[in-house]
Amino acid sequence: MNGFVAANQLLSRAGQSGFFIEYVCLATSVIDAMLRVGLILQHQIKNQTNEIPDELLYQGEEDKIIPERETYRKALEWDIINDELFAQLKNLYNERNRVIHCYIISDITTKQVLDIGIQYEKIIPVISKEISKLEEKQIELGVGMTVTGSEVTKSELNEMSAKKHHDPNLIKGLGQLTLSRHAC
Repeated sequence: MNGFVAANQLLSRAGQSGFFIEYVCLATSVIDAMLRVGLILQHQIKNQTNEIPDELLYQGEEDKIIPERETYRKALEWDIINDELFAQLKNLYNERNRVIHCYIISDITTKQVLDIGIQYEKIIPVISKEISKLEEKQIELGVGMTVTGSEVTKSELNEMSAKKHHDPNLIKGLGQLTLSRHAC
């Protein structure tokens, strides 16, 4: 969770600052993390357990890598996302690869990177909604890691992210996402 909160803060900062390439990279990571949570929630629902598959939650240096595309495929297979959302994610991932691997050596423009970032900005809440449905289902069934309770405060979120950032000064000034308001 520390990494997820920290990545979302950095994502917000990248959007506010107009760092479109960084935004695309972080958006891909945030979506992967959200879908991993969805896979954990669905695993718990299907198996009526509180067990958390470690390979979905943490990936150490020696662990087998589970690439984003595999996460997307599993999310489709486990009915977390539908075919349309899967196709959008695959397309965005291909666009992300153009941004990461071809920005310098191709005709891709910064405006196109912004447009890709905006597509990511639009799809994140859609995925979040699908994950929320799984959380609601866990609460309804009384199974898994989702429980009702008080909301996490901004201070608690900052404490979580500070553990990942290793420097509390890195989290100052982070606010709401504004990528779509930037122009090249």
